[in-house]
Amino acid sequence: MTTIIRAATIADAERLSRFAATTFRETFADENSPDDMARYLSEAFTAERQAAEIMDPMGAVLLAERREGAGGADLLGYVH
Repeated sequence: MTTIIRAATIADAERLSRFAATTFRETFADENSPDDMARYLSEAFTAERQAAEIMDPMGAVLLAERREGAGGADLLGYVH
């Protein structure tokens, strides 16, 4: 098992949007109304928005992944 940190690419946008929405919900759901949470998640964590943030030359999006063997990678975290 290897953990790596790498720059996100446009191909990561969909997976990142799901991961980011999940972690945001888990962290802040108790402090917000369900309606406010749903509205924010639907605006802030779309694949299109994540793709735009990944491609923004003034920003950086890094992913932390765990890789096991020749299979895929599990997303552990991200920073923007």
